Amino acid sequence: MALKNYLASFKGRLTLLVIAAILLPLAAVSLILGGILRERIYVSFEEQLRASLQSTSLILNRAQEDLIKGVERVAKDNVLETTLTLENAEAIDEILSQQRKVLDISMLAVFDLDQQRLASSKFKSKKLVFDHTKSRELQIAKNEDAEHYLIYSAPIEKKKKPLGSIVGGIQLDDDKLTQFISETFHAESMFWLDDRLILSSLVSAAQYQVKPPPLARMHAFRIAGKEYKGLLQSLPLGEHHFKYGLLLPMAELEQALRKTFGVIAIIGTALFIVFLALLGFILRRISRPLNTLTGHARQLVSHDFMPQADAGLRQLAAASQDEIGKLAESFIDMESRLHIYLNELTVKTKAEEKNQSDLRIAHEIQMSMLPKQTPALAANSRFDIHAEIAPAHEVGGDFYDYFMIDDRYLCVVIGDVSDKGVPASLFMAMSKTLIHATTTLTRALAQTGVPPHEILNRVNHELQRDNERRMFVTVFYGVLDTQTGELHYSNAGHHPPYLVSPDRQITPLPILGGGPLGIKSEARFQSARLMLPPRHALFLYTDGITEAMNPQEEFFSEHRLQACLAAMNGAAAQEMTQQVLREVKAFVGAAPPHDDMTVLALRFL
Repeated sequence: MALKNYLASFKGRLTLLVIAAILLPLAAVSLILGGILRERIYVSFEEQLRASLQSTSLILNRAQEDLIKGVERVAKDNVLETTLTLENAEAIDEILSQQRKVLDISMLAVFDLDQQRLASSKFKSKKLVFDHTKSRELQIAKNEDAEHYLIYSAPIEKKKKPLGSIVGGIQLDDDKLTQFISETFHAESMFWLDDRLILSSLVSAAQYQVKPPPLARMHAFRIAGKEYKGLLQSLPLGEHHFKYGLLLPMAELEQALRKTFGVIAIIGTALFIVFLALLGFILRRISRPLNTLTGHARQLVSHDFMPQADAGLRQLAAASQDEIGKLAESFIDMESRLHIYLNELTVKTKAEEKNQSDLRIAHEIQMSMLPKQTPALAANSRFDIHAEIAPAHEVGGDFYDYFMIDDRYLCVVIGDVSDKGVPASLFMAMSKTLIHATTTLTRALAQTGVPPHEILNRVNHELQRDNERRMFVTVFYGVLDTQTGELHYSNAGHHPPYLVSPDRQITPLPILGGGPLGIKSEARFQSARLMLPPRHALFLYTDGITEAMNPQEEFFSEHRLQACLAAMNGAAAQEMTQQVLREVKAFVGAAPPHDDMTVLALRFL
């Protein structure tokens, strides 16, 4: 868990990042250097073989020259000439034995003129086969035991009279040769005569017969289950092809590689440990001020962002001139600003809470101003009326009203103030109160013949006075005779209501002249009359219904409203208003509301 927490920290991630940044290039360099070293060791291996092969070649050539010179010198020895004249075999053998040791060759023999051997320093009974006619030429001779000799013969003469010949030879398949090469060059050796293996330091030539590979190139050999690398060279011996090769075991190469890479690994590990120690020291230097900042940040959070900067943080800001010091200064400045901001935010939050409380109260007051379904209205069997309002915010500018002027006449009002928020709600309250008061006051003064447009004229006159904000309200005002179904109405710039018939005919009321209330004192409005047949309904609404937008910024529009009304054949007033609001809200979806939505349905029974 501690390791997991460390790796999750900034220090742990920085450590991993630095190690990865070092190890990845180091691994790439190691691979490249490893390849270069491997190649260099192979080249050194080959150069060693070539040097040993060249030295062997020089030794063999020198042996040939010494053989020729030695045989020529012995052929001119006066003692040998005298002894040969006397035909004393034992004396000749003694002389040849002494001369062979001086010459350091494998054999030395004397033949008479009939090519019969008179004496020999190497063997007595074995027959040596070679061409006696090729005097003073290097030849390859073979005895009865299949031993191969490099021989050289020279005539023995006394006063230009032939007495016989002397033959000296070096045994080519003598184990002393491979032993000398092994001790001198620390290499194994193989010798071929006319592409037939005659001598090897590794195996018996009789048991291992393989043709020699091409010259001048490194070749791989597998002998007795071991791997070798070797080079070959040829040595002309008269008419014969003599080849010899030096081999080094692959185990030596692999050992050299392991040794080299072992040294590199040890050095690399030591450097990596030193690097880790240095990295730990640097990280501690870097992380110490970061730990100070982190601890102070935790303290800031745990104390509700209220503590003052401690001495360690101030010392860090003063002592460090790098980014850490600047960050510490920013911490101190941020904390000071945060302290001021939190105090201001506390004051603003309290003010906002009070404002929200005031808005809730204003909303409740505004909703309480809307008419309720009284027992008198509910008991009236001549009409069915219901209205609903859905404010976009806590308070708004839409309103509706309906009340009985007397036992016969029902007043119906719907309005929409131009502004939004608290100013609109105040202007709405004033407009609704004026309309209600003007209507009831007129009836109280027994002015029964006052038409609806005159009521709107009087309200407009009052609203436009001292209207510095130039606010206005659209209003539909109507009076229904509940006995006859006649509707006497006037419209101050509001959307014309729809007349909804039982056969699903949707007809908007005619547009009357006159603009909204509250703009011009000289504005004059008109009235009109409409017979509302039984089972017909009047549907009133504000522009928040038709101008409601969905997330694709499409309006609900008049034609969707008409289709919704047409689908409600004979529905009660409450069902009509609620269904319209449901369809509008479903259309809007997650889009925020832009305006209040108000609907009122009046059905004459």
